[in-house]
Amino acid sequence: MAWIFNDEKPIYLQMTERIERMIAAGEYKPGESVMSVRELALQAAVNPNTAQRAMSELERRGLLATTRNMPRCVTCDIAAIENMRERIILEAAEAYAETVCQLHADEVRALETVRDRLNKKKKE
Repeated sequence: MAWIFNDEKPIYLQMTERIERMIAAGEYKPGESVMSVRELALQAAVNPNTAQRAMSELERRGLLATTRNMPRCVTCDIAAIENMRERIILEAAEAYAETVCQLHADEVRALETVRDRLNKKKKE
């Protein structure tokens, strides 16, 4: 998937969030090596310093671990991954709730819409 960035937040944070989602979705498994900074920079077409900053942020958040002479790996701390997954879901729910409230939309209909979309995605 192509990397597309916007001007709303720094590129390294957008990269961090995308890799977080990849971990949350299981695209990277606990203990699995992730791409190198150089590979990430090439893939995302960014400066290697930007890629390094994203990887360092993921380490700071406890999602990546580095051991001497080994590539960076996804943490084996399942609780940390679950907490991150819950945070991502909560942020999405907060954004949706904010939109529903701003539009003075019917709460029941809003919840039905979410249920319908979830069922549709599960079938895809």
